[in-house]
Amino acid sequence: MLETLSMFASYFVLAQLGSFSWTVETFYIAAGVVHLVVILLGFRLMHLEPEYNTFIGALMAAVISNGVAYLLKDFGLFGVLGSGATFFVMLVVISHADVLKALIMWAVVLAAYALMAFLIIPRADGLNIEQIAGLPQVMMTGGLKAEPFTDESYDNLSKGKKN
Repeated sequence: MLETLSMFASYFVLAQLGSFSWTVETFYIAAGVVHLVVILLGFRLMHLEPEYNTFIGALMAAVISNGVAYLLKDFGLFGVLGSGATFFVMLVVISHADVLKALIMWAVVLAAYALMAFLIIPRADGLNIEQIAGLPQVMMTGGLKAEPFTDESYDNLSKGKKN
């Protein structure tokens, strides 16, 4: 297991040595590629019927889910819940409503986010978890930072005004 992790880590180190630099966009693109492989292999290991476990289905799930995760990364709790729900729904769709296998795969996909952030962020110059935000931030830090109410927002809420 450790040999496999070190092999993947060496790929990320090799990417750092060239002219390649990690940005938020490249992180989410790499996450899409990793999720594509994880979904294909994971459903195959769980013996999902071969006609359901197709490359096109996994590609759609990875691209749509990571696209939504990227677009909703700055929306706080709504973004995390929305992107997490999108991942789960896409996995249920491609597994043809085998919810238990989709739930297990959803946990594996979220763990892949944490593993990628754990491997990439320490090696990337100028990239931190606050920039990536969204689901990877929740997986790395254990949650979102609470935003306290200010006097102005409390007054606006009590008067029925929106911020």
